This record gives sequence, structure tokens and C-alpha cells, in this order.
Amino acid sequence: MSDQQQEYAGPSPARQAAHAEDAIGLGELFKLLWKRKVTIVAVSLAFGIFAGVAAFLMTPRFEVNVLLKPVDRGQQGVSSSISSRFRGLASLAGINLSGSTDDATVAIATLNSRHLVTTFIKEEKLLPVLFEKDWNTEEGAWAMDEDESPPTLWEGHKFFKENVMRVIEDPETGLVSLSITWTDPDVSVAWAGALVGRANSYLQEKARQEAESNLAFLRRQMETAKVQEIRTVLSAMITSEMERAMMANVSDEYAFRIIDPAAPPDLDNFTSPKRLLMVVLGIVLGGLLGVFGVIIKNIIRPSDIETSSK
Repeated sequence: MSDQQQEYAGPSPARQAAHAEDAIGLGELFKLLWKRKVTIVAVSLAFGIFAGVAAFLMTPRFEVNVLLKPVDRGQQGVSSSISSRFRGLASLAGINLSGSTDDATVAIATLNSRHLVTTFIKEEKLLPVLFEKDWNTEEGAWAMDEDESPPTLWEGHKFFKENVMRVIEDPETGLVSLSITWTDPDVSVAWAGALVGRANSYLQEKARQEAESNLAFLRRQMETAKVQEIRTVLSAMITSEMERAMMANVSDEYAFRIIDPAAPPDLDNFTSPKRLLMVVLGIVLGGLLGVFGVIIKNIIRPSDIETSSK
């Protein structure tokens, strides 16, 4: 027989027998599952009820969001011309002229920094709040065993960044969203506002101190400078730093301008747990376990399939 004839000859008898055997086995399996459908449905419903009870017993967590716009401190007009002309000379003198083009990156990094979050947790005394299960409110002390240590600020920072705080920047608009997720929506709103306020205050005070330090240095140099060209450069630098110091005292929203402030959601509008999803997953998981249980039981005691086949 040629190869072409073998190609159209169809499957071999052995292969046909194997397919028939598989079909019989699959059919018997469906018969077994149908016979045990009550058991499978009961297990599914039991898991669904258990998941539903667990979902309703879990403490709801609420998410609040505050929309921010990083403030661009790039100078304009005359001061921009001064900075562009003399920034190189200023850097040689160890002076950082205002007009940085990377203010947004610095502001976002500060808001998301370990220093800001750790300081916030420490000053607001949030470790007992974050790890409330380990805190004895009546005694005002940690309820720990002798071989256990109370949570540290490092652990508090890790928990806060992984479970409470999230900072997202939109690359298209440049807007920043700060979200806080906690069990109390009012507390979430307060924390969001406090973190933004701390970031603004920190960067504002840092800019003020830097400008004052630069001004003091430049004025000392001006007193000793004799060459007119150098005095002109120093005068331009002083003007730039005076504007920087003034900008650092103008507004409380120094680094971030609040576009949409945080607001507490309704008590029935919580982020987690996803109760309906948990119930559905419980039913699906229960159904799968019920099916596997019936199959495994039949493998151990194959009387069901034998009975159904007869």
C-alpha cells in the first residue's frame, strides 16, 4: 500500500479501540458525577456559605484618594535669564540656584520616601494603630510574649507602604494620586491630608533654609568683592535667591497643589472585602473539591462506576 493510501486509510484499529475506551471512561465519569451531584452541590453551597460568613465578619477597609499636581518652581522672566547665565558659576561656589526643572520628581519622591512615612508614623504614634492586634488598649502596652519584640518603625513603614499608602503618577497629565486605605474612612482622609501637608512643609522649609544659607554666603562674598564683573554676578545670584526665599514663604502648597481633596466614602462603599466575589469563589472552589473528592473516593473504592456501568 502506498503512503498516499495509508494517509487516507483512517486510524488504525488499535487507535480506534483506545478512543472507544477513552469515550467509555469519560461517559462513566459523567455518570458518576451526575450520580453524586447532590454531594457536589452540597459541598459547593457549604463553601459558598462559609466564604459569605467570612466576608461579612471581615472588617471593611475604605480607600480615599487625593489628586495632586506637583508645583513647578522653574523661574520665569528676568530671574530665569539670571539663573541660566550664572548657574554654572554658582555651582562652582557650591550654590544651588532656584529654577530646578526636576521639582515634580523631587516632590513625588519625597511624598513616597521612607523618611516622610517613618516620621509620620513616629510623630503620630501609629504603631499601636497599625498593629492593633498586638496592642493592649487597657494597659497601654504591647501584648507580646517574652520572646517576642514589639513592632519597629521599619516594620511599620513596610506595613504602611504595602497595605495603606499608594502613590501613582499619571505620565500623560503629570498628576499624582495619593490613596490611603484603612478601616476608618475619616482616619483615611486625615492621614492623606497630613501626608500631603508634611511633604509640602518639609520641602518648603528645606528650600527656605537653602535660600537663606545661599544668601548669607553671597552677601559675604559681595562685601569682599572688588571687581565689578564679580559684583554683577553676585548681585544677580542674590536676586535669584531672594526670589526663591520669597516663593518659599508665599503658599503652604509649596510642592503639591491639591486638585481634588480626599473625602470619606459612604460606609457601604468599602474597598474590601469583595463579598460577592468571595462567595462566588467559595462556590467554585467547593464544586471543584466536591468533584475531586468524588473521583478520588471512586479510585479508592471503585464500586460506584462498576455499579453505574452495570
